[in-house]
Amino acid sequence: MATVAAEIKDYDTEYEAFSQKLALNKKSFQKIMSSSTCEISTICQNEYDLLLKTKGEIQELQEKINGIQLEIKAVYGDKDRAGREFQHLRQELEQINMDIDEKIHEKETVDKKLAEAKCRLKEKELQVEDTERKNQEQTSNVEKGAQLFRKHLGLDIQRTNHSTLVFTFTKISRSEPEKEYFLELTLDGDNYRLISSVPPLHNLKQLEDKLNATNDFSGCIAYIRKLFQKFEA
Repeated sequence: MATVAAEIKDYDTEYEAFSQKLALNKKSFQKIMSSSTCEISTICQNEYDLLLKTKGEIQELQEKINGIQLEIKAVYGDKDRAGREFQHLRQELEQINMDIDEKIHEKETVDKKLAEAKCRLKEKELQVEDTERKNQEQTSNVEKGAQLFRKHLGLDIQRTNHSTLVFTFTKISRSEPEKEYFLELTLDGDNYRLISSVPPLHNLKQLEDKLNATNDFSGCIAYIRKLFQKFEA
């Protein structure tokens, strides 16, 4: 009996020791579990924070990539626009050069026409000078003839407002020496033109043609005087 009691006592002691050890192990396990749980929670939180940070960094990088892509597009867009503007400016420059060439050609044409016009003007000036010289000679002949006839035959000459000459003949009629007979003429370029006479002479045009053919003004005036004298015969 003593042996059984001793065994029971030993069993109780061993059970108590085992229970204490088990309790101690349980506490250690709980402590380990609590520590592990806390550590795992910390690790998870850290991983989650890292994930959020990484996600934010990825999003930031994506935004940077998008910005860079926009800048690249803008650069290429500016390049294309610059290329188009350059092409447009080059076309404008080519057009300006064409306009300049055209203006130079027009100027050369104008200069040529101006030179031709100056040449023609010089010819006209020479013609005018020659005509004036001839007119002066003819006027001189008329004046000389008029002076001769005025002195001896009663002839007077007056210039009208419309650039014609009126010859007034007197001493035609012996009975009326102061009776006046008229001849109006003008110079048309190099030619004489007999306009009218009082009294009218029917062959005035033939006299004009003969005067221009012979340039004998004095002879023409003398002949017209004779024709006027026939009216008194």
